[in-house]
Amino acid sequence: MATTEQTWSAVYPERRHTLNGAVAWLMGLAFGCRHRRMGRPITREGRTYRVCLSCGLSRDFDPSTWETTGPYRQRN
Repeated sequence: MATTEQTWSAVYPERRHTLNGAVAWLMGLAFGCRHRRMGRPITREGRTYRVCLSCGLSRDFDPSTWETTGPYRQRN
């Protein structure tokens, strides 16, 4: 005999996916972007920076030490 959890998963698989997405959306809304997906370094007009691929904020990048430094800021 199937458990309630197995029955729920079999009958409503898309609902579980939707709930996970909703929880992730609420966490993002409450805590903001964690900037885990940063793009490669870009140099433009004398400034080297990386951009968060999730939210679009940029952060300065030092090519000599290969480190991202300073505060996050909106693209200019």
